[in-house]
Amino acid sequence: MAYLYTGPIEPGTSGPAYIGAIIFFLFILGLILVKGKAKWWLLGGVLMSLFLSWGKNFSFLTDLMIDYFPLYDKFRAVSSIQIILELCAPVLAVLALRELFKSTVDVSEKLKALRISFFYGIGAKRSALYF
Repeated sequence: MAYLYTGPIEPGTSGPAYIGAIIFFLFILGLILVKGKAKWWLLGGVLMSLFLSWGKNFSFLTDLMIDYFPLYDKFRAVSSIQIILELCAPVLAVLALRELFKSTVDVSEKLKALRISFFYGIGAKRSALYF
């Protein structure tokens, strides 16, 4: 079996935190197309879990969670909180697909959203290659 991911494996988690380019593209598309409360709580879940997974590199939030949330300090690795990100991003991606295939959404709005998410996806890929 050929392994396609060649990045570092997180210690203690037995695998990388990886959601894939297509899910990332659809997530960005969902940020543009999806209307309502669902988009905002999914985005909040993604951002909160991303910030919490930084651990000591974002010590203000990590110390706040350790001091005021019971059992938060019992995580084996702080990056294991990324499972919330790996759940919320695909849910918003599926909601984006639903909006994309709806006939009630204007075609020009769909094309604009596709164009924006494509260029953000390409920009994220290019910046990841340089760093």
